[in-house]
Amino acid sequence: MSKLYFPLLCFLFLIGLFACESEKTDSNSAVKTWELAPSGEKIEIELDSTTANVSVVMEYYDDGESPLFFNVNWDKNSLQIYDVKDHKLEKELLFEQEGPNGVRVGFVHIHNLDSIFLFPEWSKEMVLIDSSGEIKNRIKYELPETVSAVFLHNTYYVSPPMIADGKLIAKTRGVKRPTEYTQLDLDEFPILVSIDLKSGDVNPLPYRFPNNYLIQGKKMLEKSIIAEPERLIISFIGDHSLYFSDGERMAKKEAASSFLEPSLPLLSEYADGREFAEYAFTKSRYADLINDPYRKLYYRFAYPTIEIDSDEQLRELRENPGPFVIMVFDENLDLLTEKKFEAGKYMPTNSFVGEKGLYISINNPENPENKEDWMSFELIELVEK
Repeated sequence: MSKLYFPLLCFLFLIGLFACESEKTDSNSAVKTWELAPSGEKIEIELDSTTANVSVVMEYYDDGESPLFFNVNWDKNSLQIYDVKDHKLEKELLFEQEGPNGVRVGFVHIHNLDSIFLFPEWSKEMVLIDSSGEIKNRIKYELPETVSAVFLHNTYYVSPPMIADGKLIAKTRGVKRPTEYTQLDLDEFPILVSIDLKSGDVNPLPYRFPNNYLIQGKKMLEKSIIAEPERLIISFIGDHSLYFSDGERMAKKEAASSFLEPSLPLLSEYADGREFAEYAFTKSRYADLINDPYRKLYYRFAYPTIEIDSDEQLRELRENPGPFVIMVFDENLDLLTEKKFEAGKYMPTNSFVGEKGLYISINNPENPENKEDWMSFELIELVEK
């Protein structure tokens, strides 16, 4: 046997070994790609004849044992509590509107079953109840003169309050029309306040609009905020970026949707009601930002520009939104995927996150699966391609 044969054999073996290891490394380090996929799996809840199947005020609550679905019936001034697994009403809390025990049920936040916060609309009072309906406390507060209300709508630019250290952190609304604001006004406007749950004392927090938000012109001022113990994440209606803070300093992350126009729309200085409506229902814009704590994800809803030909079409969009986009971000706010959903099947304003993923209402009036006496939500899964 040649003296060169054995060393050569070893050399070829080592090359093959390294090649195999390289292939393994490349395979393990390959970037995963994701997509959103309707699963066909549904959560359905049976309703009575007085409850609409599209909600204005709703919240999904999961304490790890038996998920509950809370819904407000404004016509009855009631808070309904549904058992998700049994698909039916567990109890309904009816409140008097007037008198010493009167409560106007507006928006709601379920901190836990012993601490349920009711926020009467445009009121400077919050009411603390438990799941039996007992009123445990009424907390009155005064807001800074530039703030008209805390705005904790459950289905419109959703921004759940955060409760920490005996204080409630809440999103605010201003006192002016959007077109009356200057950038200087926004630089001074607190988008969040802290309310002491014992004294009612209010402190503006040091978070503001981006310092160039109005650099191109007037815009609507809605925002959706996720307040977490370790940071804030903010999505503005008229800004492609996401903003975040792990302290008092704000930073931004580029987060544009490919389905929206690169230059987002502006309002004229003297915009009338129709122009506001066109902006809110037909123009490129961002909407809800929703936290998924189960998977450490964030879902950002957006709406691409659509063309309309009549006032009637514009009015219809109030009840039946056009196509929409869902963007999915990881915990570092890196975009994993986005998907456009066509009009006519879903009601994107009625969405929540459960253990399995994101659920969206299918109670669109054009959807043949829409059942008048049921709230129905389809699971939209994030799956690996």
